Amino acid sequence: MSFPDIELRSLSYAYGKAAALTGIDLSVDRGELFGFLGLNGAGKTTALRLILGLLRPRSGEVCLFGQRAGRDVARARARVGVLFEDFTAPNYLTGRQHLRLHGVLYGLTGTQLDRAVDSWLARVGLDAAADKKVRHYSMGMVRRLGVAGALLHSPDLVFLDEPTNGLDPQGIHDLRELIQAVSREHGTTFFLSSHILSEVEKICDRVGILHQGRLLRAGRVAELTGSEQKRCLVRVGNADLAVAVISEAGWDVTTQTLPKASHETGVRMEVSVSDAEIPRLMRILSAGNIDVYEARPIVKSLEDVFREMVASA
Repeated sequence: MSFPDIELRSLSYAYGKAAALTGIDLSVDRGELFGFLGLNGAGKTTALRLILGLLRPRSGEVCLFGQRAGRDVARARARVGVLFEDFTAPNYLTGRQHLRLHGVLYGLTGTQLDRAVDSWLARVGLDAAADKKVRHYSMGMVRRLGVAGALLHSPDLVFLDEPTNGLDPQGIHDLRELIQAVSREHGTTFFLSSHILSEVEKICDRVGILHQGRLLRAGRVAELTGSEQKRCLVRVGNADLAVAVISEAGWDVTTQTLPKASHETGVRMEVSVSDAEIPRLMRILSAGNIDVYEARPIVKSLEDVFREMVASA
């Protein structure tokens, strides 16, 4: 029987009388790329600390790999890699020394340790700076060192808290490719806590939206953004005839009301049609002598979905 890598059951926590998390139910399966989204202060880092056993929940429970985290937290942590948002490395160590220390804490020794350190220094682009003191690293270099540390011992589950902090656009791109490559190569589960929604949308299979300590919704990115629903926006010259023709072809259609100040020609309407069916839709409209001024798929961004949910919460 397989279990989720992470399972949260009615998880709640408070700082004094101020509720930080309330009744969180969530599961993340092995191999998923999961994004945990929320504004600053939404409770993302608190949830991460509860999952790792660094805080004790007020109520509810955390299970890692099918076991309650509190029962054997040391064994569970050995299978976990973590990069916190506020990660810093001792500035008197070199990058190589930091990773070696990190590896020893996870039980790596000898040739296994040497190979892991060299491999991850190269994969995060720090091999040329491996023997420089961390005090001479840029913010982005320190962040990449933290990513290497989180992945050094080949964990089954990796938590990355605001992983793009301090990274330039190329660094963000490289990190995205690295996460996807490690997931493909090893089936590693990634739990990304972030407020950079555009990056999460590019990386993750599934997301959870957290707001003021409550989980508003969790689901696949394609499901939340509507890309699976396959809708198309068309702008035509004869709305009544177009509705009749489209409905006769078996597609649902709704007409949009344009603002009075709009200077667009024709009428907008949404059609429940897949990408593959759009050419047929165009042929049907053309055969009906209906002018088509615009046709494009309708897909919301994850940022659109997030803002709508938070605004209505």
